[in-house]
Amino acid sequence: MKLGVFLPEISPQRGGAFTFAESVLAGLATSSDSAIVFHYGSVGDLPAQFDPARITFHSLASSNAGRVAKKIWYQIVVVKLQGPLHMAAAVTGKSIWYPSGSPLDHAARERGVDLMWFPTPMYEPVDAPYVVTIWDLEHRLHPYFPELGQQGEWQARERAFGDALRRATYVVTGTEVGRDEIVRFYNVDASRIRLLPHPTPRFALEGANGTSPTLTSKVGSPYVLYPAQFWSHKNHVGLLGGIAELRKRGRTVHAALVGSDKGNQARVRERAAELGIADQIHLLGFVERSELVALYRNAAALAYTSLCGPENLPPLEAMALGCPVINSDIPGAREQLGDAALLVDTTNAAALADAIARVIDDTTVRTSLISKGKARAAKYTQAEFTRDMQGVIDEFRKRRELW
Repeated sequence: MKLGVFLPEISPQRGGAFTFAESVLAGLATSSDSAIVFHYGSVGDLPAQFDPARITFHSLASSNAGRVAKKIWYQIVVVKLQGPLHMAAAVTGKSIWYPSGSPLDHAARERGVDLMWFPTPMYEPVDAPYVVTIWDLEHRLHPYFPELGQQGEWQARERAFGDALRRATYVVTGTEVGRDEIVRFYNVDASRIRLLPHPTPRFALEGANGTSPTLTSKVGSPYVLYPAQFWSHKNHVGLLGGIAELRKRGRTVHAALVGSDKGNQARVRERAAELGIADQIHLLGFVERSELVALYRNAAALAYTSLCGPENLPPLEAMALGCPVINSDIPGAREQLGDAALLVDTTNAAALADAIARVIDDTTVRTSLISKGKARAAKYTQAEFTRDMQGVIDEFRKRRELW
């Protein structure tokens, strides 16, 4: 059976999305089925990492301009031919091939894809049966955040999720909380939903062994780490509140912020200045993976203050690398992390400050979090995720044999 995998943007700058995509490809390399990775633009050295007999890469367009041109052609021009051709097929009683409505569908038809998998939230319409992966439906839960509700983003997400979920052969999500949201918001039959938690990234498990890379970033000590793109829902401002509260108590704790600016970094700088803690906040931008490992291994804690979930990858990375985790107490967090993290209301500066101080000061708490975290990180890895995804594929295989 031939699998198609849609990964339109494969770049380390994509943060957690890249890490997840990397795990997907590594897992597919061990699958019994061949796979074609459909993408837009550059994929760097990824093709060289895999056996071309197992995984091949197909570019739908080599540039953003090409991507836009293809979408205009297939979705605006060619799609208008589908109605008349469908009517002709009905009248003649014969199957008539009709042009696809998306570049992905056109390419999948040409290459005989039996099952398409969308491992990330990026979706394009296809006629082939498909598996859609839902990380979150936060635009429904938090429509007020600019990046979720403005400039047509809410409508675009609603349309994409609605279209994708209605005809999906299977829906993959990581938690029971996520499953219940999919059923509630989009009236999806729960029998089509499969629970596959986020796997602990391989780089974090491997990085826990041996000597820690040398930390080159200039960060004061002690510091808490927060790797997240600068969107408002990531709640960097909440972390600043906790750091400022500690300063009021006579404690100086620094924060290392790793991630690209998605429009909210200026607000973070502004708020740090207002609180009088600008010298304690270190905006490091995008860092290479070896530096990220060093940051995890030298941090007093990961302070993951995002208000969106229900799953996130950095807490798993931190746990694998022996970094205690403080996480927002949001729906799904307890299901994902259990008692291996301190879960707090990260919009409450005093509560967050208490948690940071507790991890730094209480050796028993710190040791327990590290021990439980490592166990949690090892519980569900790329191997288990690949096994469970192969189970979904094999379940479909029985249907595919019928035609």
